[in-house]
Amino acid sequence: ENSHLLEQHTKEEMKGILMPFGRWRSRWDVLTIFFVMYTAITLPIVLCFTDESYTLPTYLYAMELLMDVVFLVDIALNFYTAQIQSSDQTLIIDKPTIARNYLRGWFSIDAAGS
Repeated sequence: ENSHLLEQHTKEEMKGILMPFGRWRSRWDVLTIFFVMYTAITLPIVLCFTDESYTLPTYLYAMELLMDVVFLVDIALNFYTAQIQSSDQTLIIDKPTIARNYLRGWFSIDAAGS
């Protein structure tokens, strides 16, 4: 499916770069989507139906902490995830270019959400 994108670069060029369509990255994205959905459901409930004295049960506090760590790690991973250039469907693997594109795009949304 996307193997033609990999043919453009050597293994040495790809060192330290995650493929956006790779198995590991796809599984990671499923995990983050699960956590976003969990937050979208539970946060309004907690905000609307609990008072200031409410404290989370230990297992939920641990889950919240884990989600915070996962979201922060996700931000870091995005600086090392190759991007597909929409204009000509080439793979961007240059780390400064990846970082610049991420900072100009989704970074502020990801940072605010974390």
